[in-house]
Amino acid sequence: MLQTAEPALVLPGLSERERLVATMLHSDRPLPQIARELHVAPSTVKSQAIAIYRKLQVNSRHEAVELLERGGFFES
Repeated sequence: MLQTAEPALVLPGLSERERLVATMLHSDRPLPQIARELHVAPSTVKSQAIAIYRKLQVNSRHEAVELLERGGFFES
């Protein structure tokens, strides 16, 4: 099972599932592959990604990953 790292920054209201999806977005996996690994529909992962972007106040996967990297989210 995949686990998320403890974030060094306070994530504004990200759910446990959103933190898991954020970790998977960092891996450069395509959304359909993430969906298969989580056993959900691709549209579910897309919705979760959009929620992450909104909560982080960014407009793209790249911006979200960059912000989370700067904040230490992916450090183990």
